[in-house]
Amino acid sequence: MDKEQEELQSIRFFGIWRESFKTIYTWRKIFLQLSFALILPLYFIYFVQTEITQLFTQTILQTQTALAVNDDPTVTEMNTRSLLRELAWYLLVQISFIVLIFIFSLLSASAVIYTVACIYVRKNVTFKEIMCAIPKIWKRLMVTFLCVMFITFIYNFVVAFFLVFVFLAYPVDQNNIGKYLLPGVILSILYLAGVFYMGVVWQLANTVSVLEESYGFQALRKSKILMKGKMGISVGIYLVINICVGVAMHLFNNYVVLGLSNVGMFWRVGFGMMGLLLLCIINLVGLVVKTVFYVVCKSYQHEQIDKSSLVDHLNVYHGEGYVLLKPKGTDMEQV
Repeated sequence: MDKEQEELQSIRFFGIWRESFKTIYTWRKIFLQLSFALILPLYFIYFVQTEITQLFTQTILQTQTALAVNDDPTVTEMNTRSLLRELAWYLLVQISFIVLIFIFSLLSASAVIYTVACIYVRKNVTFKEIMCAIPKIWKRLMVTFLCVMFITFIYNFVVAFFLVFVFLAYPVDQNNIGKYLLPGVILSILYLAGVFYMGVVWQLANTVSVLEESYGFQALRKSKILMKGKMGISVGIYLVINICVGVAMHLFNNYVVLGLSNVGMFWRVGFGMMGLLLLCIINLVGLVVKTVFYVVCKSYQHEQIDKSSLVDHLNVYHGEGYVLLKPKGTDMEQV
């Protein structure tokens, strides 16, 4: 991150990762504090949610079994009430954990993006200052997230409407199901490609929401513009991060949550700590990579980043007053 913008233009896929690891190592103290304060609790909450979900699932299944095998009306009524109560608690707990995970995800993203931006403009940053800036930053990220969810809902609604129309217009021939296999595969690939593209755009839009005046739909639109010419790198970053998270979560679930390895409690706790640490590292590196990628995209598009104006923009987040960014053409807009 100590390179000039002209040098950043030529950075490729592996160069972005190298710069990200270098940034984390150089500022390891502040990133370690952020990891323990925001990222580690995120995955600890996930672990607790998984454990509690298992307990609720076992209890609900036992109640359903008792309800199925018992014909006594009194006992049946008691079991029905018990089942409804358990389902209500299960739903309440799941909603609570989803909200907590959502909040910590935005908080960790806000903190890391803000920190990398401060490092880029050579602005002295402390853990206390970052924590003070987070409340204003995460609201912008939340608006962008809600916009992504709205687009996703519309996208799924249109796809569902199209499928219903096709099935009504062309009834399925039960005697020749094979002829629908290829169209089904093609439609599935197209649908997943659309979801994948929205995820790729969103990963850069979060950084835009923090470092520019744009957020929400404007940030998504700006993200698409910045990725022109860098779509391959953006897709590669998105794939690597999500594959690493998926593999780590799979191992974590198998060896810690489900205990498929049949190891003792001591080893299970050890695997759990290692899994949480691994997920924490992947999340941190991924957030730093996305922020570095934003700077690279700005440089590639010849959009000069005025560091003094960016410092003023960052100062707004921790209550140093609002300073308008310079007009288009001199700040973070296209030169």
